[in-house]
Amino acid sequence: MRKIAVTASASGSGKSTVGRALAERLGVPCVELDALVHGPNWTEIRRTVRRWRHHEELWNGNRESLRDAIGSRDALIQYAARAHFSRRRRCPAELEPFNVVRLRTQADVDGFVRDAGAL
Repeated sequence: MRKIAVTASASGSGKSTVGRALAERLGVPCVELDALVHGPNWTEIRRTVRRWRHHEELWNGNRESLRDAIGSRDALIQYAARAHFSRRRRCPAELEPFNVVRLRTQADVDGFVRDAGAL
């Protein structure tokens, strides 16, 4: 069985979207780790505004709050900014042992997903 890991730097960059597309193309399950790993008070950036406006439950009873989404120290936007610079320093050495495919454009992503069955 093939194992695929999709990694990107910033929240909201499309990791889950690409993961679902690859899983569908390869006929394998897609597991979104965010839903498994993150505990109470964690929020996603992409759907934050919609969930906040409609008071939608995330999971485990968590709900979006505008204050937590953009104003707290643990807000996703601020976390993403802090994590970006840390990852830029760490990633090259940590990823060196692996076959890394950098997908920098939508065309790169589309081609990678299209050709995934031939890997």
